[in-house]
Amino acid sequence: MNRESTSQNTTFTLVREGMEIIDVHSQRLGKVEHVRFGDGTPRDDYPAGTASVPDEKALESAAEAFVGKDDMPQEVRERLLRYGYFRFGGERLHSDYFVTPDQVARVKNEQVELNVTTEELLKF
Repeated sequence: MNRESTSQNTTFTLVREGMEIIDVHSQRLGKVEHVRFGDGTPRDDYPAGTASVPDEKALESAAEAFVGKDDMPQEVRERLLRYGYFRFGGERLHSDYFVTPDQVARVKNEQVELNVTTEELLKF
């Protein structure tokens, strides 16, 4: 693991449900609705009280609950599960948006600041 991905993983482990999301242009996008740490995140980096990585059946159920069985290509789902993501949007935005660790610039003051615009995020 290189230095940059280690820094991204450390920053990403600070993300919590309910935090406000700000894009690269300081536009408010919503609040974090679900956080899933990747399979590659060392367990020591998990925040206190966070459950360990669930088994494959639990992952499939969670993925179906958030994006539906047919909405997301398998390779995209596998990437999100491997590297981690957080989700926001839902009915209010008529889509779910997925943010990966490399799209998080920083986490501070209960805000997640992204290094991308909404148009650059995965949307399903």
